[in-house]
Amino acid sequence: MEGIFKKKYLLDILFLFLGASSIGLYLFIASVDTQTAHEIIIFIILSILLCSISIIDICLKHNTYLRINDHHLSARYHFYKKIECDLSEIEFASSAFGILTLYLKNGTSYTVTGLENGHLISSFILKNIDVAFDQPLDDLFRELSILKNKHKRILPYFFIFISLWILFFIIFINLTGDKEFYEFTRRDWTNISIFGILIILNFLPFFYISILVKNKTRCIERLKYKIQWTAIKFTPLPDGNIIHVFTDSAYSFRLCFIRVPDCQSFYYTLEKFDKSLSLIKKYISEVYKKKDDFLIVLEKDPESFPFDPNPDKLIEIALH
Repeated sequence: MEGIFKKKYLLDILFLFLGASSIGLYLFIASVDTQTAHEIIIFIILSILLCSISIIDICLKHNTYLRINDHHLSARYHFYKKIECDLSEIEFASSAFGILTLYLKNGTSYTVTGLENGHLISSFILKNIDVAFDQPLDDLFRELSILKNKHKRILPYFFIFISLWILFFIIFINLTGDKEFYEFTRRDWTNISIFGILIILNFLPFFYISILVKNKTRCIERLKYKIQWTAIKFTPLPDGNIIHVFTDSAYSFRLCFIRVPDCQSFYYTLEKFDKSLSLIKKYISEVYKKKDDFLIVLEKDPESFPFDPNPDKLIEIALH
């Protein structure tokens, strides 16, 4: 399996051109009129930031790859960072908004951005790794409660910094009014410079808080995976003659095939997790007289099933 990275440089090149052009224009103005150049110093700062961001983004995308062959994962990303590990070393993988996060059993974690098929990669990894968690469910739920409380305490700061950005923008608009740039006075240029500095200073703690929120969210997601794995493995099975048990790569449901006594007929039950992460029975199917009847329905109308019946996405759980 191969990771597909977003390697579209057009926007980066456009921003780099605009930034470089603005810097060139500023240098020209500075050679002609030093007073005007002093007043529009904020534009040179923004132009340098624009060029820097474009160059960094181009470097992040250059020579990136992610490959999985023979249960071994190789990757290069983020200024030539590398990953070389077997799938057996991975404990958990998740993907959201093109960001793939890998957690290894030794405590190491990796974050790979810019993937178009990150969800497929994480699903493939979860299906092909062998994990075992020995923590009791009570301990896992207690740990989850602590993480959620920490997450709730961080979130207000996240929204405070967003509110500050909006407030700075409103103040800036009120101070400058409807003036065009050529109508700005020295005081207006001072205000816009202060506004730009405040935005930059506000971005630093906002960026830090964003990282904290992201890390807590991923820790919660990882812990939920552990809880669901443990619940599916150790919650008693439904009553009856169980012949097969399946789940998906995320351990989000449990599918039990049950044989009717004294015949070859069977049916299945579907258990899913509610909001409190309790495994509850959601669906009981009709009785199928034989396996061929089930396969005919599966072939004709796979969307009628309350789960994804694709065999490639199901994991069979060994019966003890």
